[in-house]
Amino acid sequence: MTEEQTTSRRERRIADRRAPILQAAAAVFREKGYDRATTKEIADAADMSEGSLYNYFNTKRDLLLGLVQEFANHTSADINSIQAEGIEELMVKVMASRFKYIRHKGLIILLLHEARMDPEVHRYYVEEVLNRFRHQLEQRLQVLMDAGIMHPVNAAIAARTVISAMIGFSVMFEVGDDALIEQMSSEELTRQVLDLLLNGLRSRPEDASGDAA
Repeated sequence: MTEEQTTSRRERRIADRRAPILQAAAAVFREKGYDRATTKEIADAADMSEGSLYNYFNTKRDLLLGLVQEFANHTSADINSIQAEGIEELMVKVMASRFKYIRHKGLIILLLHEARMDPEVHRYYVEEVLNRFRHQLEQRLQVLMDAGIMHPVNAAIAARTVISAMIGFSVMFEVGDDALIEQMSSEELTRQVLDLLLNGLRSRPEDASGDAA
């Protein structure tokens, strides 16, 4: 076995061990909040000693940054894996997938709050999540525009509009007091949002014909 293969296997083992720790951290942060959560509670939730946890994460902040990195990597891999020929298909897949992930994790308010309070978390969140996601989405939209599939618009503004809508609904998921949003599946919510983004609020010919009928 080569040195490169050995290193790769070691990195995979470390990643496999870090994953349940981050899952435990997410659960404890959701329940207690970042400030009140302790590494001892996170270690207990991960079914390991606190000393063993420190073999993978040096501080509670490192755990939070690990969650940001996990979210960034998942989002990036998700976008890269999406095969879509049209704007609606692309947006449905991107937004529905993000809605499902964010609903499951339930950490967006915590991340936004800590990003506001902690300069390092802010830099990490902006660079690793927002900027990375925005750049990838802009590229995908530009490809569709260049192919004549999508109406030519400012790709940077379009990407920011989509991301803003996603963050807004992600906050609503966690607030948890909107029965309409809670009852909608991620796919149905995505299609409702996309109808507004793609078609706007103006009446369309089919609306008039429907009224006449």
